[in-house]
Amino acid sequence: MKKITLFLVLLISSIGFSQTTLLNFESSTTWTDFDGGALTTVTNPHNNADNNSANVGKMVKSAGQPWGGSWTELGSAIDFANNNTVTMKVYSPRIGAKVLFKVENAAEGAINFQKEVLTTVANAWETLTFNFSAINSSKSYSKVVIIFDNGTMGDGGADFTFYMDDAILSNVTDTGGPTVALPINFESATTWADFDGGVLTTEVNPHNNADNTSANVGKMVKSAGKVWGGSFIALSAAMDFASNDTFTMKVYSPRAGAKVLLKVENSGNGAINFQKEVLTTVANAWETLTFDYTTISKTDSFDKLVVIFDNEIMGDGSANFTFYIDDIALSGSTGGGDGGGTTSEGFCEKVITHLNIGEPQIASAIKLTVANFDANTLKVTIESNDSDPVDFILIPGDVTGSPTISAPDTSVAGKISLTLTWTATPPTDVLFNLLWSKVSTAGNWQLGEAPTSFKFAGTCETASVFKNELVNITMYPNPTSSKLNISAATTIKSIEIYNVLGKQVMNLNINNTSKSIDVSNLATGVYLIKYQVENTIGTSKFIKQ
Repeated sequence: MKKITLFLVLLISSIGFSQTTLLNFESSTTWTDFDGGALTTVTNPHNNADNNSANVGKMVKSAGQPWGGSWTELGSAIDFANNNTVTMKVYSPRIGAKVLFKVENAAEGAINFQKEVLTTVANAWETLTFNFSAINSSKSYSKVVIIFDNGTMGDGGADFTFYMDDAILSNVTDTGGPTVALPINFESATTWADFDGGVLTTEVNPHNNADNTSANVGKMVKSAGKVWGGSFIALSAAMDFASNDTFTMKVYSPRAGAKVLLKVENSGNGAINFQKEVLTTVANAWETLTFDYTTISKTDSFDKLVVIFDNEIMGDGSANFTFYIDDIALSGSTGGGDGGGTTSEGFCEKVITHLNIGEPQIASAIKLTVANFDANTLKVTIESNDSDPVDFILIPGDVTGSPTISAPDTSVAGKISLTLTWTATPPTDVLFNLLWSKVSTAGNWQLGEAPTSFKFAGTCETASVFKNELVNITMYPNPTSSKLNISAATTIKSIEIYNVLGKQVMNLNINNTSKSIDVSNLATGVYLIKYQVENTIGTSKFIKQ
């Protein structure tokens, strides 16, 4: 059994040929700067094949200014009645910079609409897409506002100097299909349509830890006074429910018990739909939620995905109604063996939020998690749910099957973890004692659970089980001391390697059918390798000698 760590996404844009240039900076444009933003027209300092324009716009965000931007008044109202997309070329000094494109009514600023996306490359031109399909096209918009890194303090230096060009209005058509395919991991910008107060954007992961190491995630805010708010996305093809019956999604919620609704629809007939709603079980931590789709119609077509948090509960737009999502994947609920053909991924996890130690005020602030990392490894993690941190963890005495126990890992803030690794097949049931201490207890040990043992069922009786099919993949030699060769019948897009603690130690873009990977610098031990072949993701294990 192995933990599925990350999923990748294929993003394909299809834009119609009817276009209107809103801004191209080839002639002087009058911009009004505000709150430390400064936008000027300059000779293109990065003239290349990606953008050979003579002139571009240069935006500098001044020191100490979190909101700085600029706006300009266009000669006429923007035609959103026939167009739903704005694209703009951007040159950013870093990946993950926020770019906000906003339109307003010139006379009444309260009439406005905005979209914010993230840059995906550094020191290179890229074309960003802003989805305006949800705008009220009956209103008039002739004012354009541009803000970089809204809410982030600028410094006026190179790291806050951006270039832009060729803001173009167009209509996204169906000539090349919708914009995204499953799985969705938000590492590339995705086009979500918001409704009834839901706002979903792609953001730099603000809670990057061992539970989710993704660079970017989706951020959902439920606006004040809204009870239904959510977002949806059109997929490039109908979902395959004939072979799959389980959705999984990583969620970071501000509170336990929040409702998470995942719904699929037929884009041509909304009456054809299916949905499941589950509850979050932890607060301020990543968890993987599972949505059971075993009873969905296998004959109907579903190509639209809808996400709603706390359906029928009034939002307030605050941190209490701000959620993060990642790694939306559809998979089977059963699987086969390991090796070069089909792989079956299993992940068992048991969480005890309130430890039975006789001191409720201490117990309620402790979360203990025991989980499989792979077929031979358990990971035991303990953390505080309050401001009183755990400062040590210890497993005294004998453990069933005599595994190797690692030193405490404190690399993730607020958590301490141990790994138990068996060289042979581990027992089905693992019993062990657990001692831990908090800062407030001044080194006095607390028992982990009464009686002082923990039983873990390796049969995954409450597991989320995933299936990934990866055909004709070959990896050799295994074990290896230097080179690991991997090949497939079709293109291998990427490879990621993780150690038994879940830390990524290697990330490679392959884009070839074969690759020889130098692993000589890796420490001796067991590693998880995750590969994407075309649109399919699989994982396996190899041993570094």
